[in-house]
Amino acid sequence: LPDCSEHDLMAIAERIRDMIQALRIENFSFTASIGAHHSRQPQTLEVMLQRVDLALYAAKNAGRNCVRLADTL
Repeated sequence: LPDCSEHDLMAIAERIRDMIQALRIENFSFTASIGAHHSRQPQTLEVMLQRVDLALYAAKNAGRNCVRLADTL
């Protein structure tokens, strides 16, 4: 999401998480742990993926079904 503010990024990620949580297929429900990364300067894809991965595991360790931003870790 180029040119997206940190606030907007988190709002979008939360909306996606909410939509996934609202899904019901037969007797199944779903949750999502989301890692997000917002950078103010250019970074390599490898660095961005590493940061998002850390944020994803922080979300899982926080109890799952939440969003964590890499810049706040």
